[in-house]
Amino acid sequence: MVILGAMVLLATFILFLIVLCIIINFAKKITNPISILTTFTNELKKKQSIHDKRDFVNSILEKDIFRKLNEAWKV
Repeated sequence: MVILGAMVLLATFILFLIVLCIIINFAKKITNPISILTTFTNELKKKQSIHDKRDFVNSILEKDIFRKLNEAWKV
């Protein structure tokens, strides 16, 4: 009976670790793009003239995160 209880506790702990790893993985997939967008937004705010802002936007459209959006907007 003790062995069965220990097996249940061990299986519960392993399941908890697996679920925790999955949650951390999905959280990173969500927060990394948000962090990149925040960095770009802060850089854009630092630009003074509209010409500098336009050049900056054109330069970031070449990055991977924006490439798919840029292609979708060219419909």
